[in-house]
Amino acid sequence: MALTKEELIASLQNEVRILVHLASKVDADMLDYRPSAKQRSTIELLRYLTYMGPALIHGINGGAFDIASWTAASQNAEN
Repeated sequence: MALTKEELIASLQNEVRILVHLASKVDADMLDYRPSAKQRSTIELLRYLTYMGPALIHGINGGAFDIASWTAASQNAEN
């Protein structure tokens, strides 16, 4: 099943809406929670989600994964 451009955009907007809603439910004292030693903490996961989607969309639009852009976005999220 192929999505139209409009359906894809609507789906991504819905995912962002859900993410914003869930992120608003995180208490400040839970930011350092880590399910296990090898998993991201809550704050690390939220930071990752701020650049993961946009970087992938950028790569899709550009036709290739841009490692330099990904690295810059990752470093920017850490600051």
